[in-house]
Amino acid sequence: MSKDILIRPASSDDVPHIERVLKESFEASYADFMPPEFIEKWESKDLAGRLARRAWPEFSVAERNGRVCGVVQVQDAHLAELWVAPECIQQGIGSKLLAYAEWLAYARGFDTASLFVYDINVTARQFYRKHGWAVVNAFPSKDVPGSTVLEKHKRLGS
Repeated sequence: MSKDILIRPASSDDVPHIERVLKESFEASYADFMPPEFIEKWESKDLAGRLARRAWPEFSVAERNGRVCGVVQVQDAHLAELWVAPECIQQGIGSKLLAYAEWLAYARGFDTASLFVYDINVTARQFYRKHGWAVVNAFPSKDVPGSTVLEKHKRLGS
């Protein structure tokens, strides 16, 4: 199902598509477990739009039939963002984006990659564990009271 996916570096023309995927997937993914004020802050401050406009050169996009259906942001060897549009979930796109992000970090000369995930995001935690990411640190969330942020690492190139 995911063989018709093209992953490529983002261009400035992708900014509205990155913003759309960030907004839609954030709202769909976090609605079940994040406090409403966290989601309201994300929306009221236009954090998706601001991130897309500011950091689009750090993003790569997954495209199917000309439509952006997923995005990943890699800063050096840190996986900062990975989001799949709600209508594209469970189709292998997240796995392809993750593999691409890992390859990108390795190609940049890093042997270990990192990411952060909320402990209450069980779906994401399971996804990363399935792909060989291990928890190396945990600390209280500054954004979500009572939540813990997990720092995960993965050895690359092995």
